[in-house]
Amino acid sequence: MSSKRDLKLDDLRRMSDMEVRNLNLGRRRRRRGRYKRHPREKMSRKELIAYLRKTGITTQSGLRASRGEGDPTDYDYQVEFGSWTRAREIAFGIDLRLPVDQVDVAESIVRFKLWSREGYLRFRNAHMSLPSYHAIRKKWGSWSNLVHVARRVAVSAALEKYMSLMRRFGRLPTEEECRDAGLSMADAVEFFGSKAEMDEYVSGLKGVV
Repeated sequence: MSSKRDLKLDDLRRMSDMEVRNLNLGRRRRRRGRYKRHPREKMSRKELIAYLRKTGITTQSGLRASRGEGDPTDYDYQVEFGSWTRAREIAFGIDLRLPVDQVDVAESIVRFKLWSREGYLRFRNAHMSLPSYHAIRKKWGSWSNLVHVARRVAVSAALEKYMSLMRRFGRLPTEEECRDAGLSMADAVEFFGSKAEMDEYVSGLKGVV
């Protein structure tokens, strides 16, 4: 039979199943050899965040370009945090540099708890100042994108109130003190993964206390 590079259609038709598997296996091995691979050990959630803060990497392309032996990949962040954006925001803070009208709509969703599309539309029928569903699709692309922005707004607002309590007490407030102040940190704790990790993030902010 001809060499693999010179295979013709008739040669392929005459190949056995085993020969086909061997041919495909050889092609996969050649492809894998083209890419530089670095061995690495699995990092913990805390170590992944510490790596970003230490290196100052804020983009996936920057992570790929600067990666050395043993360093994490963007896939590691996606597996641990659900998305690269969420990992970056936990490491460096939530970026809410949005147009005022977008923030206003997101804040309305948080304030009136309009987390479902149906609930939003019912509320909008009574309060026409909110944009229509067509306008939402045009501006945000989808309802889920708007909800994502609204959840970030909710977490950011909760953190601001939490830090206000922190300044008042001169220390991290307890869950009981938050409840007494009418502050729910459930969304923020869920965002960071635990209260301990949220407190670590808040404590690292300059000028908090």
